[in-house]
Amino acid sequence: MSYTIESLARALRTQMYHVLMGGDASVKPPADAFLTWCMPGLPFEEGDFDFAAGGLSGRTAEESKQRYQQAFTFAMAVDYLPDPQQPLDGEEQQAIWENRDGSRMSVMYDEILKQSKVIKQSLTDAEQEELKRLRGMLTVTVTQKDLLGREKEVTEDSPAVRAYNEAKQRYEHAVLTYNAKRIAAQAATGEKGNVAVQDWELNGAIYRQDVDDAWASWGATGYREDIQEIRDRIEQITQRSMIHWKGDLQNAYRHAILSSPEGIEFPYTTVVPAGFATSDGWTGYSLYHEMTDTDKVKESDSWDAGGQFDSGLWSVSGGHHSSSTEFHKDHHLDSFDLSFEMTQVQIVRPWFSPEFLTNRGWDLPAGAGWRWGEPPSDGERPPQGKLVGYGLQMLLVRNLVIESEDLAKALDTFSKEVGGADSFGIGPLTLGGSYGSSSSGRKYRYEHDGATIKVPGMQVIAFRNHLFGKTPDLLPGIKEDQLG
Repeated sequence: MSYTIESLARALRTQMYHVLMGGDASVKPPADAFLTWCMPGLPFEEGDFDFAAGGLSGRTAEESKQRYQQAFTFAMAVDYLPDPQQPLDGEEQQAIWENRDGSRMSVMYDEILKQSKVIKQSLTDAEQEELKRLRGMLTVTVTQKDLLGREKEVTEDSPAVRAYNEAKQRYEHAVLTYNAKRIAAQAATGEKGNVAVQDWELNGAIYRQDVDDAWASWGATGYREDIQEIRDRIEQITQRSMIHWKGDLQNAYRHAILSSPEGIEFPYTTVVPAGFATSDGWTGYSLYHEMTDTDKVKESDSWDAGGQFDSGLWSVSGGHHSSSTEFHKDHHLDSFDLSFEMTQVQIVRPWFSPEFLTNRGWDLPAGAGWRWGEPPSDGERPPQGKLVGYGLQMLLVRNLVIESEDLAKALDTFSKEVGGADSFGIGPLTLGGSYGSSSSGRKYRYEHDGATIKVPGMQVIAFRNHLFGKTPDLLPGIKEDQLG
């Protein structure tokens, strides 16, 4: 029996949604979250994350330049404004690189800090000292050398926050593995699915215990309750006066700005765990023909599923997305097996304070300089606005293998038609193009032996975002003359 490309892509989307956003009685689904699919996926090589694992300063000038370039490329890749109902398509990705007005999350955050009016009631000396002490527990300022050898102050997460993020990542990875194994068993059918069913029956309790252990470890060694208590106390104090806090946040943002080898400024952004690219701890996943017939894993039509993506063969050139007219979503395949390894990685932005955005002690009064008309978020479901949430984690896949003679033939024909494209692929999976950006000069492309398609490297296929409520949401009773 043959299946359409659309039915296979839809099965992939559905299962990945439940892996990232699902839960059961043992593992609760994430709250206030939604997905953003990448169209195209964002390809990387293992070495592209050397800056995170080894720091920005290399042993030679050439190595330092390379790591600054890596940091710049990654910061641009994740500096997107998530839209709950649209994928991060080629045009949006291009807009980030070109820094078109209102296209970068970091720029929008900086604008909010600049244009916002905050409660200006004076704090006591004791409260100011407490704030200084609490903030010192969350961030530290260190001195680094830039590409010219000059010393520069940079804001980083404190050791306690780094421990918090690392423990949180271990918990998130345990949840990802648990959900992946659970969904694989639920969707399994036929002889090929027997392994997934047996694995869940024999090891489901172990995967569940891994989640419980990671949660306990996050509390014991990752300062889970301590960090949250510090953040809650800061919010409690600053809702009476946010002038000093806002100034500190603006300084933190300025201290995070670095320059690429080409002289382009960007806010330093990194990942946890830093060595994920070379780690063995990735989770296996497979999708095969018969799984598209099962209704054991329900397709989600919820707005938090990230909207639909193009399920036929597609190409992107200069940011413009094109779909194949011959190999579209209704094109049939007689056979199709897909497998890859996946992992979920935390995005770390030391300069970014979501606590400020959720605080109720600030506003964007009309005429104060906010140029976008609508507020950052109207708080509805689905929300509207320029900054309705921010990316927390990215889902990467590697060792992508597709067994399909029909698809291999279709790809050969299609790739010749779009030979000059920046990238091309199917669904959220990129099968050929450029690493980092279309101007990087580093190309990659799938290989096949007539039936088995292999794609090199790793790629980000989706982001999981945290959802803001109404932003800003000023406390009732606060008058304009109380803001400054």
